[in-house]
Amino acid sequence: MNINELHYGYGIAASDSPYGKQYYGFTTTHGYQLNIYNLYTNNSLLAGLSTGVFVYDGRSLIPLSLDIRFMANYKKISPFIYEVNGILVSIDEIKEQTRMFINPGVGVKIKINRLLSASFGAGLFVQMGDNVYRDSFFALRTGIIFKPK
Repeated sequence: MNINELHYGYGIAASDSPYGKQYYGFTTTHGYQLNIYNLYTNNSLLAGLSTGVFVYDGRSLIPLSLDIRFMANYKKISPFIYEVNGILVSIDEIKEQTRMFINPGVGVKIKINRLLSASFGAGLFVQMGDNVYRDSFFALRTGIIFKPK
């Protein structure tokens, strides 16, 4: 599967950090869907590696992360919960500005056809590091899921 998403985060903590007010960007995730059919449920676990770019007040960070989603598979609309963990790499100041992040949340997948689905999600995005502030955001994501046969 392939998930391409646009992101927006609004800072929810009082911070003067240049990386704490808001961010926007995109990610692409490549991974697999594992169907879980025991107990007569139609659930899936999606797991993949992702990368992209996030822009904060004119500065960019590159996310490298693991995206895990647990999804109830219904015919048209499927709710899911997700957890994304990883690092945000600063190209300009690798040692000083690179940080870790966690991003739990909930979302919904809407089936368009047998290959494509739309994805909408919201959650909490928290980033932290040794030399940086801990910043929290209300995070939104929207995108397209492509699942080949």
